[in-house]
Amino acid sequence: MADSSTVNPGLEKYGREQYASLRPRIHEMRSRALAVTLAPGGLLAREDEKTSYSPISHQVCFQLQLASEHLTALDQLIEAHGLPNYAGYVLIRAALETSAAGYWLVQPGVSNRRVLRALRMAWWDQRDSAEFTVASGHAATDWDLERRAHLDLLRSKVKGLHQATLDLPRLSHTDMLTEVGRGLKITQQPSPLLAWRLCSSLAHGNSAAAVMALQHRQIRETEPHVHSATSSWALVSALVRTSLETFDGALALFEERASVV
Repeated sequence: MADSSTVNPGLEKYGREQYASLRPRIHEMRSRALAVTLAPGGLLAREDEKTSYSPISHQVCFQLQLASEHLTALDQLIEAHGLPNYAGYVLIRAALETSAAGYWLVQPGVSNRRVLRALRMAWWDQRDSAEFTVASGHAATDWDLERRAHLDLLRSKVKGLHQATLDLPRLSHTDMLTEVGRGLKITQQPSPLLAWRLCSSLAHGNSAAAVMALQHRQIRETEPHVHSATSSWALVSALVRTSLETFDGALALFEERASVV
């Protein structure tokens, strides 16, 4: 009984091989995101002008670079120290969030809706920054109010956005990933939302999720309910694949929008 285990050697071998096949894609992410160029005077270039405080193309590229950094950090951690038990899921979760944010920004098929999303994202970031300043014991500044007023002025200049408001609660990751999942065609499970939920559970120390998802072995024959848990190559490779497919979907849509004249 002491060697009781849920480990499937064949599945773990397959997972390790799958992860190895994904590594080149991880290290190409940043250069691919930075290679996107906007058609001069094109659709996305015009949308950049309408969101000039924080241009939409800059926001998307930033999110995709963040996704790249998170997965690169995961790969470097694995190379240096082996597969971590829990810390890797934090990095995969962050890569999913940022890739999804990039996709969400350029997802709408109508230009004004993309502009509104970019303005709202900038508004949320500015508001969060101001709230952090106050929570840190510093007084709110006129600069914060001026930045938000400027964002609202940009909104008011766009035909069709006069009735829209920027001052809404920030969209939750659950809602964003749900919406992104409707547009992305992920061919294999887990979906972006499911992958994010599992990564979040493991990152937050959900013991039930750990029992369900990780490999575990009984430590002592006399204590049948005490196990050691280790991460799974099969699980990590599946989650990284979903994260990469989310990134690829965001990048493809970004490239498409950028090329429209």
